Amino acid sequence: MEDSLLVSLRSYRTHPNRDPLEDFATEAFAWLLRNRPGIGSSFLDHIDDQIGLPETDRGPLTWRTQVHVDQGIVDMVAQTRDRVYVFEHKAWQKATAKQIDKYRRSFEDGDKEVITVLITGARWKYEGPTQEGVQDPDLRYTWGDVY
Repeated sequence: MEDSLLVSLRSYRTHPNRDPLEDFATEAFAWLLRNRPGIGSSFLDHIDDQIGLPETDRGPLTWRTQVHVDQGIVDMVAQTRDRVYVFEHKAWQKATAKQIDKYRRSFEDGDKEVITVLITGARWKYEGPTQEGVQDPDLRYTWGDVY
């Protein structure tokens, strides 16, 4: 029962500036990806294919949520032997390129390729780069696309 769905959902805490639905969805999604390795691996294969990345021998795959970095709290991170996938999840709020780019930069000092994925409730819930040097996420999805 160490990694049951209920135990995973216990790890999210409500905060005044955070949407509990977003955290709930993140924890449930990460639990599925961790506990059904074939789904998690296939999901990353699909992301790689959509971005046009070459196939790789992933090695061990880990999924973490609520990852604290200097620039904030990253919703979900998947790590493989040679890549880090940084996920930002939104339910109703608008996502910004600036937020996701800050998270990307938090992981770029290492020797792994960094891939950013945004998942929102609707495509129009996204504000692109408003200043030079800020990148769009590598992949933008809606929760419907993921489903």
